[in-house]
Amino acid sequence: MAQIDRRTFLRKGGAAAVGLLAASTLPAPVMAHSGEMAPTLQIAMGELYFRFGDGEHNAPIELAAGERQMVRLFNEGAAAHEIHFGRDPDLDGRFYREDLLGTEGEHDAHGFIAVMLEPGEASMILFQVPTTKRGEWEIGCFMPGHYEAGQHAPLIIT
Repeated sequence: MAQIDRRTFLRKGGAAAVGLLAASTLPAPVMAHSGEMAPTLQIAMGELYFRFGDGEHNAPIELAAGERQMVRLFNEGAAAHEIHFGRDPDLDGRFYREDLLGTEGEHDAHGFIAVMLEPGEASMILFQVPTTKRGEWEIGCFMPGHYEAGQHAPLIIT
């Protein structure tokens, strides 16, 4: 069976890949969701920025630990973008060494969640950050060159 990297998996599988990834690698409080629940937060992605609601590009955002968050993501840019949640970026591996929503695996296996959107695409994600993960985190885009050019923003879990 041929193996593919996570970026190819996400790009080819779209929303189904995100759902499968979420169901297979995330703890119970985290899941992809496409229901009718109104979003608690909207995050736009564009050329080298994230924007929360009507806020400034790459401005900090606060989320409460232990509460369900329905987040609507949309790519208003002209290029593909992705969003990861974590801290301690590994720019060679193109992921966060400590992931906010993924699982920690055995033998250096790294669990993660990321959503990749092509221009004009949108997605919804429902998650709950454990109360043990309060603190300073960030969101970032690990498409080649995007993080390095400034496409990351502080994420404060209260």
